[in-house]
Amino acid sequence: MQTLIHADIFFFVTTIIVIVLALLAAVILSYVVVILKDIRELSRIVRREGEEITADVHNIREEIKEEMRYEARSGTSSIAAFLNFVATLVNRRKSHHYKK
Repeated sequence: MQTLIHADIFFFVTTIIVIVLALLAAVILSYVVVILKDIRELSRIVRREGEEITADVHNIREEIKEEMRYEARSGTSSIAAFLNFVATLVNRRKSHHYKK
């Protein structure tokens, strides 16, 4: 009789532990599902933004190419003007430095 009582207590405790673990697993699984949905949405946003950035870079490259073609036809170069400006600044600093 004593062993039967021990077996009943063991199965009762085991059943309660299994139920608690199943509820805990269900709660954890629901959080994991929510997190996975958020990750999926974030990956869609990143993919869409990446495509937009790629299109923007392509447009910028085309504009730069067009500007370079225009400058080559007109004989002016903003790059040459910029380098000339930098050279003028460097020369001013050198001449000002030696005057002291």
